[in-house]
Amino acid sequence: MTNEKFWKIPLWLGVHQHINRIVREPDKNICTSSKVQGSYSLVYKIPGPIKACRSDLTVTFDADVLSGVIGFGAIQSDGSSFLAETACEAGAQPAAFTIQADDIAKLANLVIRNLASGDSPSEFVVRSISAEAA
Repeated sequence: MTNEKFWKIPLWLGVHQHINRIVREPDKNICTSSKVQGSYSLVYKIPGPIKACRSDLTVTFDADVLSGVIGFGAIQSDGSSFLAETACEAGAQPAAFTIQADDIAKLANLVIRNLASGDSPSEFVVRSISAEAA
């Protein structure tokens, strides 16, 4: 955390769920998702200071998508739906979405999931995840 309004989510906090393979390299981990569309690959718990935020929150996700399509989003605490989600394809720029202040209390996890169609896995490298309060 660099100030009270900006947080970097530690990438090691990601819990692997439906990852077929991780190739660990000195400066990155290449993840290959399950081939099932919609299956969660990585789940990041939201740190307490972010959940205490009382203003709109912009979440930025930087990844290299090597193949397929991945979704990056924020899921509600009851797991019923996403508060926000964006799709990332190969060659995409960093993606961002905003969670309204009223919805932050409902925020449970940040999720990366496979959105590729046709029973195809997606391959990606997560570079960074950050959150910034308005």
